Amino acid sequence: MSIQKNGKNRYITGHVEGLELAHKFEFIFAGEIIEHVLEVDFLLKKIESFLKTEGCVCFTTPNDVGELAENSRQYEKYSLNKTLKQYFEVIKIEELPAINKSWPFLYAKCRKKLY
Repeated sequence: MSIQKNGKNRYITGHVEGLELAHKFEFIFAGEIIEHVLEVDFLLKKIESFLKTEGCVCFTTPNDVGELAENSRQYEKYSLNKTLKQYFEVIKIEELPAINKSWPFLYAKCRKKLY
């Protein structure tokens, strides 16, 4: 685990399994991660625990692009919504078109649930 600084932003690199943080965040961005993780429930619980009350998290993932060897799972709009709403209030999920010979993406914006 390491904390790095890029200009004004600090970011953490490493594995979430051993990550313990003393503070909470207002915003977390998890880009191109959820499709690679074997224990997605563990990841989502960890992210939820790192959010402040009413904090937001944004996810991006390829949009059901077929079999990609490096991905543990594929999502389309319905399955991503079903997965995320177990842990978060899903504000929106958008389908984004492919750019520069890439694949289409899903963008999900969520908020910490207020129980």
